[in-house]
Amino acid sequence: MKIALARVIRKAIRKEQQARNLYIRAHKLAQDPATRTLLDSLAREEASHAALLRGKGLKTFLASKPPPIQDLRIAEFLVPRRLSAQATFQDVLIYAMKREAASCWAYQALAEAAEDGATRRLFCRLAQEERLHRNRLERVYDDVIFGEN
Repeated sequence: MKIALARVIRKAIRKEQQARNLYIRAHKLAQDPATRTLLDSLAREEASHAALLRGKGLKTFLASKPPPIQDLRIAEFLVPRRLSAQATFQDVLIYAMKREAASCWAYQALAEAAEDGATRRLFCRLAQEERLHRNRLERVYDDVIFGEN
């Protein structure tokens, strides 16, 4: 089973790196300084998740508690978007929200399948982090996209 867990962790690291790259690209599209700051922060957090999956700072991370999250459920009602060279900032936000939601569900499933408590706690905390990211993106969407209407 350890080989399978190692494979899952390598895949999760790749997903975290892909998310980081997405936020870096979205940062370049964003016009609003606060939004650019948020996207830069999310990119750094995704990089830190990859480091956590490699075991760096894991003890401190598991001891920390995430803030409470009010689920805005905006992403649930949006049609998924594909990213292309013509993607708008709204497209990037929707894509990112959907990706964070999928990451949350994936980590939650991994937590439920984990055979030991430490692995279960790691995946539960990563699921919470991804939920927090989705929430932050939904808030930006609410402020920037809904705010324009």
